[in-house]
Amino acid sequence: MEAEGGVGGRGSEEAPPWAVRVRRSDGTIAGSGVLVAPEWVLTHAGAVVEGEYVTAEFAAPRVASRRAVAEHVCAAGAGGVALLRLHRPGPAGAASAPHRLSVPRRRVRIYGFPAADGAGQWLAAETGAVAVGADGRVRLAPAERFDAGFGGAGAVDAVTGQIVGVVLPGDTGADRAGPCLSPAETVAGHLPRAADWTRGWPAVDERLRVGGPAPGGHVADGDDPGGPEPAAYEPQFAVRLAQWFVGDPRGERHPDHHADRAGPGARTPAGPPAAQHHRVRTARRPGDGRQVKISRVRAEDLLRAATLRRALLLADRERSGPAGASAPGPVKGAWANGSPAAQVAAPVATPVTAPAPARGPVRGPATEPATAPGFLDLALDATGRGTRWVAERVADRLGVLPEGLEEFGGTGYDATVERILAAPATLTLVVVGVDEAADPDTLLGLLDRLRLHGVRMLLVFRHDGACIARAQSQLVIEPAQERQARLVEALTEITGTLADALHERMAVVRADCDRALDALVRAYAVRAAMAGALGVATGRGEHPDLGRFERVAARAERHLREAVERLDPLIERRAELIGRLDSYQVLHQQAVDSEDLAAEDRYGAARDLLHARPCDLVAAEAAVREYTDFIDRLGGHHPPPDDAPSSDDAPPTDRPPTDGPDQEGGEPRP
Repeated sequence: MEAEGGVGGRGSEEAPPWAVRVRRSDGTIAGSGVLVAPEWVLTHAGAVVEGEYVTAEFAAPRVASRRAVAEHVCAAGAGGVALLRLHRPGPAGAASAPHRLSVPRRRVRIYGFPAADGAGQWLAAETGAVAVGADGRVRLAPAERFDAGFGGAGAVDAVTGQIVGVVLPGDTGADRAGPCLSPAETVAGHLPRAADWTRGWPAVDERLRVGGPAPGGHVADGDDPGGPEPAAYEPQFAVRLAQWFVGDPRGERHPDHHADRAGPGARTPAGPPAAQHHRVRTARRPGDGRQVKISRVRAEDLLRAATLRRALLLADRERSGPAGASAPGPVKGAWANGSPAAQVAAPVATPVTAPAPARGPVRGPATEPATAPGFLDLALDATGRGTRWVAERVADRLGVLPEGLEEFGGTGYDATVERILAAPATLTLVVVGVDEAADPDTLLGLLDRLRLHGVRMLLVFRHDGACIARAQSQLVIEPAQERQARLVEALTEITGTLADALHERMAVVRADCDRALDALVRAYAVRAAMAGALGVATGRGEHPDLGRFERVAARAERHLREAVERLDPLIERRAELIGRLDSYQVLHQQAVDSEDLAAEDRYGAARDLLHARPCDLVAAEAAVREYTDFIDRLGGHHPPPDDAPSSDDAPPTDRPPTDGPDQEGGEPRP
């Protein structure tokens, strides 16, 4: 249906039929809205209050406006969205359903109503790579000025033309001081009624939902997973999952496959993590394997499997909201920061806080660590499934399968992968049962290409063996070593070529280079550290904080180059002063018959300052100026300007001079 695709989503400037201007009873504009069902309009909570009557004006021409009432309004800190019920259904076929798609780094187009009257307008924007709210909302970067009339408008994917969410205007708080996109799943999580209108596959595979089967159990697609959920959890594993989802480096330093949770070498994180939601970064650096986490959940380990499914629940934008939290059974379980609904209701991103985990299982939800909602785009169970199926689900989530999975049989696997790699958007992906896939080697090849594209991945294996060893080597160790090599190469240049260039120039002229020297000292320290234990740890795939070292190297390179660029003009100025001083001295000596001690003293003082190493250019320039001014006062000759022609190059003339002195310096001719 045309409306399902979002009219105007692929570059058309026409007004989409689902676009609505929301006008209050006093005639002021409350914002924009989306006709998501014949009798329902989706907008932002700041436009209305519960029970308020407003007017919904459709963008389509010759369509009468509708009276509407606000029936479901979520507070700004608890979703910030609202539903308006129309007294009469909207235009036939105009409703458009939001689609579940990944949201990081996605180009969108927004149709809003910045003016009180007349047609609306399209506004291009791009979503950020980092969730900025506790429910998975992301920052919007508009290409032009963002007006309040765009609040509540539908955001249309620029590639597929599908509505991917609703725009929330900027809040006054520092954490969300700007427009945000509330994805379709987040809206469905806050408004249970909206789940019936939302299209697309859920983020979490049916097999991985809470209450699903034990690891390794097979459930046909579409079947109710059902089954009991253990009332205990593994705290160490839960903390590391929470750390990884929010981007805490400690979640990456402790690979869960190196030792069993109860084994003699089990790692225990030191103290509670203190990660904030804004720490997540979707890596776009080719060859960087730090966004990959590898874990092992054995088929018989029901406790760890339950912990993993709980983490996926709270990382899912849709199921972590009130709609998911109100579901029967184990979905109701509360975590350390309260229920999922309470987390979503928080006005800012909830930090992951948990007590220091104890060994062994812990029963009861009182101290269970929480995974931040909104950081998961897709979670798949690859057990028994082919690589093409995984690629199709990823492509569908990115929005690069125009016909949908059910009609995708005519296109090959290679074309699917090319669509994925060509998409500007990215996602956070969880793949469970990698080593039990139909073709694990081919799947690892796909995952490696996704890593290069910038996809954050949590890969879960069932067994020890060659498959998990290859994944660790190909996806983590080798990229870490390549990243380390690039860092060492940069440090070598900084402490070698750039440092030599800086020292050579600093030996010539004196200038304030303290910032560059401090940065160089830190670069030397990082280089020494990388040559020691930290370098060895990187080679094993146990990532130190390379990001901090890379920032140190980048700052050092920037400060050194800035210092070199600042010193070069000073050196050129010193050379100019030397030439000027020597020129004045030669001309003065030619103009006088005897030695001038006063002039020689001034010349010597200026010469000594110019040839001192390093040269104090300010004092030297003042001394040169004093000498040249002294010569000028004595009636000396100025040196000719650089662009003046010499007497030998002057063009001949047949006319005798009339007003100037003669060649012998006599009186002017009459």
